Amino acid sequence: MSVVAEDLTETDVGGGYTRYRDHHTEELGQLASAFDQVRKTRLALTQRGLMPHSAAILKTEEALGRALNKTLRAHAAWPWLSQFPGLGGVHTARLISRIGDPLRFPGRVCAKGHHLPSDYAGEVCASPIWNSPEEVPEADSRDGAEGWAGADEATCENETANAGTCLAPVGPIRRGTGVQSLWHFCGVHVVGGRAPRLRKGVKADWDPIARTCLLMPGGIAEQIVRLRVPVYRQKYEEKKALLASLRGAECRLEPERKDDPPQDIRGAAWSNETEAFNGSATGGAEDLGEPDLRNGPLRPFQIEGIARKVAAKAFLGDLLTAWKRLVLECPSETEKDFGGQP
Repeated sequence: MSVVAEDLTETDVGGGYTRYRDHHTEELGQLASAFDQVRKTRLALTQRGLMPHSAAILKTEEALGRALNKTLRAHAAWPWLSQFPGLGGVHTARLISRIGDPLRFPGRVCAKGHHLPSDYAGEVCASPIWNSPEEVPEADSRDGAEGWAGADEATCENETANAGTCLAPVGPIRRGTGVQSLWHFCGVHVVGGRAPRLRKGVKADWDPIARTCLLMPGGIAEQIVRLRVPVYRQKYEEKKALLASLRGAECRLEPERKDDPPQDIRGAAWSNETEAFNGSATGGAEDLGEPDLRNGPLRPFQIEGIARKVAAKAFLGDLLTAWKRLVLECPSETEKDFGGQP
C-alpha cells in the first residue's frame, strides 16, 4: 500500500504506526504493561508497610504472570522457544512485547530517524510525534527516534500529547541481519567501552524495560546461568573462562616507571590503596575512576557480568533470527491487518 499524506486515516496511523506483528504479540504487550504497573504498585505498598494490601495485589500480579505464560505459548516464536527450558516465562514474554515486530530490525528509517518494519510499504513515515519529552514515558523511547516518537497510544499516559504524524520520507531497507540494531534497542550495546546509562535530561535511544528483562536479578541472563539453559550456558562458561585467563587474576599492571617491576593485581591489588584503579590516594571523589573494561584487568564480578551479557546477547540474536524465519515462513498466521499494514 502506498501511503501519502492525504490518504492517512485513523486506521493507518491509529495514534501511531502499530509496533506489533500479530495479535498474540499485541496481547503480550497489553498484559506486560498491566503486569509492570501492578508490580510497581505492590512494591510501593510493601515499602510503605501496607502488607495486607500488598498481599492482595500479589495475587493479581501472579494471575497476570500466568496469563503472560499462557499467551507466550500461543505466540509464533514459541516453537523455537520451547526447546530452551527456563526461558519461557514472564521475562521472555515482556521482552517479546517490547520488540513487537522482528522486521523492525534492521527495518527502514525515515528522514527524521523513526524506525519502521522492513516490510512497511508506505512512502512517508506514519510514526506519531509528541509535544514534549516529559509527556512520553522513558520506557517507550525508540532507537534513534527524534521528536520523541515511538510511544504507542496504549502506553502513553497522556494521549493528548500526540502532536500529529511524522510524514517524513522513508528510506530503503537497511543492510544486515538486524541483530546489532536489536542489541542497541535493548541497551546491551557498548558506548565508549562501557554499557550505556540513563542520564538526567537526556532521552535514551534504547529501551530500559527490554534491558531490565535481560539483565535484572532473576532476569533472562541469570536464568541462563542458574537453570543451565542449553547452548547459552556453554557460551557463558566459555566467555567467563576466556576473560579469567586473559584479563583476570593472572594479569599484571604495567609499571608507572621503567625501573619499577610489574605489579601483580592478585589480592590486595584491588584494595583502596591501589592508585592505578581507584584514583589518586590524596585526591577527592572526582579523582576516582573505574578500570578500563576494554584493556585493563577485570574484577571477578566484572567478568561475571560480561559473561552473562554475552550469553543474553546470543539468546537475543537467535530469538530475532528464529522469529523472523517463522514470520516469513507462515505470514498468514502471524500478520495482522492494520489498514493494509502487517
